[in-house]
Amino acid sequence: FAVVMDDYVFINNELSEHLRFDPAQSYMISYGIDYQSFPRFAPKTLTSIAVSDANEVLHSFVSSGVIPAANARLLAASRKTDECTFDGMHQSFCKQARKAGKEGVFVFHFSGHGIKLRDEEWGLAPVDFDFTWDTYITARVLNGWLLEAGCEATKIFTFDSCYSGGLGKELTAFSSVSGLYVICACTANETSISMGSLGHSIFSYFLSKSIVSNVKQDGLFPIKKVYSDCKSCSVALSSLLVVFDSSTGRVRAGTMQPVIAHFDLRSIVLQATGSSSDQVDAAVGRFEGIVRLYDNDNDRPIHALHDKCVAWLNTKCDSGGPLEMLSKRKLLVGKVMDTVICSMMYSIALIQFCNEPQVICQEPNLFVSALIHCAAAIDFILKDIELSPRQVLYALAFYKSVLEENNSVDGRVFQDLISKVEANVSHGWTEPGADEVDGGEVQREGFIPQLVKWIPLEKQDLLPQ
Repeated sequence: FAVVMDDYVFINNELSEHLRFDPAQSYMISYGIDYQSFPRFAPKTLTSIAVSDANEVLHSFVSSGVIPAANARLLAASRKTDECTFDGMHQSFCKQARKAGKEGVFVFHFSGHGIKLRDEEWGLAPVDFDFTWDTYITARVLNGWLLEAGCEATKIFTFDSCYSGGLGKELTAFSSVSGLYVICACTANETSISMGSLGHSIFSYFLSKSIVSNVKQDGLFPIKKVYSDCKSCSVALSSLLVVFDSSTGRVRAGTMQPVIAHFDLRSIVLQATGSSSDQVDAAVGRFEGIVRLYDNDNDRPIHALHDKCVAWLNTKCDSGGPLEMLSKRKLLVGKVMDTVICSMMYSIALIQFCNEPQVICQEPNLFVSALIHCAAAIDFILKDIELSPRQVLYALAFYKSVLEENNSVDGRVFQDLISKVEANVSHGWTEPGADEVDGGEVQREGFIPQLVKWIPLEKQDLLPQ
């Protein structure tokens, strides 16, 4: 039985609100494939994030009381290579599955490459994947392993890999075992997204958070709630990224498209980044550190963000949008906030590049305009945002990556911006709330002072004139 919810896939053959289980009879195996041995596939080797994801998901099942620590195994390909090959996964999977009792759960998590060899055939790539069927973990293969292990426990599979929705559908279609639940990171035609600023893939991060927050250690696993919370957060954060479609030469919208008809900060940005030093000096407040990055010494004209950038931004900060959803769940902090900023800056840069490639390549001040837009959009949902130097450097790295991907980057331009961030840090631009010693006294200051009037508090004030 398969249920498709929006663009994320939740598959099982007996849909239930809760799964009953006995922790003492429950076992888990989690694979992080961060190494590929076949020369042709080696360049596709994933970073250590794959192992971090596998460990994070495993830890969430253990810390929530679903799986005893002694019953959980983490296999990282770079450290346990033999057990992460096709044959090695076959043996380790079956060995762990056999241990799970009838009243327990068997959890199988995979973080690594998902492969789509043909329109109706999806699978997972072990360490030794070499483009042959002998090294391709398909739905039929997994079903065979389950039958071989004779596992009678309830089975929860979580796939954090590209095209995993296709594998999930196939797995349930071919399955000869009962009690199988599969949660997939994406649909059959989507890729799973990892963000260095988050330290994890979006799916694994929110899956782990959802498990920890929803499981009450009462012998019940609320699988529908775990999935729905994971899905809503994953869709919200992933919708902040747009995707470039090489076949059409255009950008495609993300998974979530909230509707809003107004929100234009162009006039505010142009005032803040004008060539007049008086204007720049007047642009104090929470965005003061950003405005300092503006280069007053060049004679190039000021370029506003392209209309499509502003239109895209508008969809992300209205009621019901992804920023509000994450804020309501109190997730707009720490790594998630870093990733929100990175995602939005990457998307703004990609939309700008696709519409005005010469402008973004030649005008470094456009980064300042984009960053103020990004900060102001977040501020509209979460008042009094204070960007840290780290977040500015993250934003710059993701903005720059769009140009690097298109071989259009001028390293000197961005090195100047990086130098300015570092210079501002040396002049008191610190992390919010950081201690600063001045004249023997410790002062606690936000790294950008607050100025409430900087962003109008009423939406009607943001309407284009």
